[in-house]
Amino acid sequence: MTMTLDQVHLGTRGKRPAAFERQGGPRGRHRSSVEYAATLLLACLVWLWPQPAGAQLVGDTPTAARAADGSYISWREHVIDEPATAGFGLSGSDGLVMADLDNDGHEDIVSVHESDSEYDSTVPDPDYVPDAEGHVRVAFGSADPDVWTNVTIAEGADAPAPEDADIADVNGDGHLDVVVAAELSHLIYLQNPGADARHAKWPRLILPMTKGRGSYIRVFLADLDGDGVPEMTAPNKGAQRPAPEDFARSTPVSIFSVEGDPLKGGNWTETVLGRYSVPQNAEPVDIDGDGDLDIVVGTRGENRILFFETPGDGRRAFRAH
Repeated sequence: MTMTLDQVHLGTRGKRPAAFERQGGPRGRHRSSVEYAATLLLACLVWLWPQPAGAQLVGDTPTAARAADGSYISWREHVIDEPATAGFGLSGSDGLVMADLDNDGHEDIVSVHESDSEYDSTVPDPDYVPDAEGHVRVAFGSADPDVWTNVTIAEGADAPAPEDADIADVNGDGHLDVVVAAELSHLIYLQNPGADARHAKWPRLILPMTKGRGSYIRVFLADLDGDGVPEMTAPNKGAQRPAPEDFARSTPVSIFSVEGDPLKGGNWTETVLGRYSVPQNAEPVDIDGDGDLDIVVGTRGENRILFFETPGDGRRAFRAH
């Protein structure tokens, strides 16, 4: 089966950035890495090949490729959120996650927008201090892939240069909450207000032990100890734009646990798994297949990957490998 190159919308960081619809044929299958490589190579050859003026490009016409039974796969792009519809300079779009936040049966999208289009966040510049700007947006879905209700649930100093988000029911009320990693500052918990999630202000807490402590680039929610309450894992990479002195020091990869009301800062505790040079990931995954979640860590300054094995007995005595 072949997809039309003009209808493919490539997302960021492996997450699903837009609603899509399949046309014709049976349910799609996973494509192998060889197939992906061949498709991308074909795309590059077509796009780079000299074209006479006025010639039709691949994207101008749909493919005629079909399987033996006549079925085919294609993707159609639907615009969900953009500056024109947002009504302001939405920029620096980065991480996103999907879940049904309002329990209406339709997937919603939480997206973070770093607002870093005026500077290069990959190059150190100690003399430049970016403004505390950024937006955390929710696109509430519907039965129509062209109809979305977009709202901002955090911005500015609450979410300066937000880089990543995750979703889980942290307070156990049946509504999914949101946590965000802000690259200019901290981790913030945003509590779903429930039935009025599209209109009410989302109650929030900046985790006090993360405020002013460095730079958070990834955040995850998962129940690590099986008690029904999700924990938060996050790496503190030390600085948004790490300079040589930042690579020379070590900053923590941590688990953040809550007991009681998540909106009270004193109910959160931090467990430091280890300290590394510019750590950039701390993702829960059952890497050893024993039925419980471990934590995979990537460190940029040390150029290595390691994982913390969960003991599986409810304790937090993780063992590093």
